[in-house]
Amino acid sequence: MWLIYFAHLGQVAQVVVLFVLAWGLDVVDGWVARRLNQVTAFGFVFDKVVDRVVVIGTVFVALIYNLIPLAALFLVAKDMLAGPMAARRTVRGRGLLGMAKWGKAATLLQGLAVLWLLLGLPYQLSVIAAVSRFGVGVSAWYLRQVMHA
Repeated sequence: MWLIYFAHLGQVAQVVVLFVLAWGLDVVDGWVARRLNQVTAFGFVFDKVVDRVVVIGTVFVALIYNLIPLAALFLVAKDMLAGPMAARRTVRGRGLLGMAKWGKAATLLQGLAVLWLLLGLPYQLSVIAAVSRFGVGVSAWYLRQVMHA
């Protein structure tokens, strides 16, 4: 809610702070859960949902308020490709397959790219292209895993 408010006001610094807080707390939460061996099926799925909400939500809010270029939509290509298949598996009771280290790397790169764009750093289209290509590659790998599982 606050992220939307600050984006509406064009206060990019506050948007950056809120994004980093949300993104960082999600990372810390997952690390603590694994470290304390408190990993559950619900937590696994919930963490994936929170990852998507934070990154995709920030991309869409930033796009709506013209804080980042429209090409940033490609940053969520991984989620648009793999998300429906993951949801389909879950609905059919087959369980959610994680994307392993490749998925974590892609999510990390997505978040860093969003941060890069919000900060207005140079070479934005190159960053978008590189992160999007990596995400699509991870999605292709994931879909192949899901099809054979």
